[in-house]
Amino acid sequence: MPIALRFKLLSIPLVILSVSLLSIPLLGLRHNSDLEEILRANQKEALILSAQSVSAVFKDRSDLLQQDNVEKAKVETDVTESEIIELTTPIRLNGELDDWQPAIKNSEIFAENHLLIPNPEYRPESLSFRHLAGTQGKYLYLIFDVYDDQLVYRQRNTLKLDRSDHLKIIIDKDNEQRNYIVATFEPGWVTGFYIPDDPDAFAVHERRIHGKWKQTGRGYRLELRIQKELLGEKLTFAIADVDDGEAGIVKTLIGTVKIEEGKEPDKPNEDKEILTDILESLDLPNTRVRIIDKKKQFKAEIGDLQSKSNTTYRRSEQSASLPSEIAPDEIAAVLSGESTILYYFDESVAGEVIAALMPIFNEEEVIAAVAVEQTAGIERLPNNPSFKETLFPFIIAFLLSVAGIWLYSYRFSEDS
Repeated sequence: MPIALRFKLLSIPLVILSVSLLSIPLLGLRHNSDLEEILRANQKEALILSAQSVSAVFKDRSDLLQQDNVEKAKVETDVTESEIIELTTPIRLNGELDDWQPAIKNSEIFAENHLLIPNPEYRPESLSFRHLAGTQGKYLYLIFDVYDDQLVYRQRNTLKLDRSDHLKIIIDKDNEQRNYIVATFEPGWVTGFYIPDDPDAFAVHERRIHGKWKQTGRGYRLELRIQKELLGEKLTFAIADVDDGEAGIVKTLIGTVKIEEGKEPDKPNEDKEILTDILESLDLPNTRVRIIDKKKQFKAEIGDLQSKSNTTYRRSEQSASLPSEIAPDEIAAVLSGESTILYYFDESVAGEVIAALMPIFNEEEVIAAVAVEQTAGIERLPNNPSFKETLFPFIIAFLLSVAGIWLYSYRFSEDS
């Protein structure tokens, strides 16, 4: 039999053998891909069930989830006849103390006894202030001489007003409470903002509250004028101190109402402890659970996400397309009554995180939301370095083996 014919006859089983051997890693790849999808689906269902369980635990608990630390606090008015001085000369809104002398020198210092948020690390030099109020004509004039060791102004790329140093104004009028904030991008002319009760609504300029924000060597002065038609039965102020502009968390909050000695100043802080205790009792390992209030802020949090590994994780093209946190519009959707599950990339665990978000109801009303989060169970295999390290040497060895078999077959057919 000619050599070429013998070689061709031997080639047929060799081709079949090569295809069969090549199908082994391909079938393994397909199997692992299917396994990944099953694990991800199981993890997704488990998170949804966990989120539903947490939501059920807090159902109809508006007593814990609808308290607000300042705006809803029941406080007595601080503006009484004895505390409003007679303004005999016109007030110039320039942030200076000249128009308020000598009364401002002898005025009360609002500090530790007026804390509205407990702060064990509080120091008077970090935040304290003097405050006076006076009427003249159709206006109420106010001065706040604030000691603040670290000023944080409002960022221009955000609509949030409470993520920087600011003044809160709470007015009770006709059995309705209206909340205002004065914050600024920089020292200068300022106006107030009305804060609607709806967390999804935008703040509205209130030009009947305006004045001057003047930076000083020890903090700032805020001199305001409010039209009397805006006032009501009660009027309360609170100075909020933010030291980290990126985090935007109020570190210290001092109000113009004095907290009685031995009295707990902050019921929401007690509520937070109760929320935390309830969440911890659910025992969800390697899971982070967070309660989100109607203002889209995290009200309580327990647990930690599990890190991927000790090796350096490089963001793949897939993970680079993911957001780095839960987007505000996703939170808004959940607070409107929708449930959702999403993925985002967390630098702290160097990997992808899966989050199940579920609304918490009080009868038919959404009062809060819960986010149950875990690090995604496994990495996608094409992006897994260990998988590549195993697959590539196998393919090389396979190709070398096939080439050797073909060479041996050719030599065998030649010898025959």
